[in-house]
Amino acid sequence: MVVAVLVWVGAVLGISLLLLMAFGPAIVELDAWHQARRRRAAGVAGRDR
Repeated sequence: MVVAVLVWVGAVLGISLLLLMAFGPAIVELDAWHQARRRRAAGVAGRDR
């Protein structure tokens, strides 16, 4: 029973880590876009692409 729980926990953590690595660049781009939008809304000159 304990082995089954540990296997499931390992599988869930492994899949979560894999998805995080796969979507990492998209998450970074969305964060940069959001920060640029907040800077523009605040009127602060920032680095825009």
